[in-house]
Formats: sequence, C-alpha cells, structure tokens
Amino acid sequence: MSSLSRGIKVFTDNNTLAIHGNISSYVAKMTPKLKDENSANSIEKIMTKYHAIMPHYIKWADLTEKNVLCCIRPDNGQHYIFDLSQKHNTNNDYLITKIGIYHFHDNKYNIYLV
Repeated sequence: MSSLSRGIKVFTDNNTLAIHGNISSYVAKMTPKLKDENSANSIEKIMTKYHAIMPHYIKWADLTEKNVLCCIRPDNGQHYIFDLSQKHNTNNDYLITKIGIYHFHDNKYNIYLV
C-alpha cells in the first residue's frame, strides 16, 4: 500500500486497484491530449498491436524505465501517457501513475502497457 501526506492511499493486488482519498489535485494537471494528425498513427498502432489491460492486472514490480502506460479513449482517441523513464512517474511506488491510471480508467479510457 502506498500513501501520501494528503491522505491518499493506494491498494493493489491481483484483483484490485483501489484509491482512497481526494485525488482531484493530482489529476487536475493530467490533461489528455486530443487525437490529431501527429498522434493518430501512433494511437492506432498502439490500439492494434497491444491489448487493453485492466489496471489491477498491471504487475508494478515487473515494470522498467523502458515501459510506457498509455491511456486512450477508444471513441475519440484522446490520450495521456505515463512515461516510466521519468522519475516523477515511478516515485513512491508509482503513486502518481497509479492515481492517473485509476482516474483515466474510471473515465472510460483503455490502458495499454507498451
């Protein structure tokens, strides 16, 4: 279980990714990008090559800095990417990334591990 001083707690196991607390201050800065000419091809490739996964199936201990977690809305291509080579996405046992994945999945985004 991970937690921050703001009272957020994250619990993960084989069947659950649960977030407890007010995450609004974290996700407010996570603005998805619109699908455009530059991103359309990449989005289609990710959605075709990789299978969407449920957040609770992510094996956090097996991730490396080479991995990227992509959140893509299948209906309009809006997307947000968690690049795990960036330290802020891996600090505190991936806390910010877990909060974001939970948020985007709850808002009908598919999650892809690349």
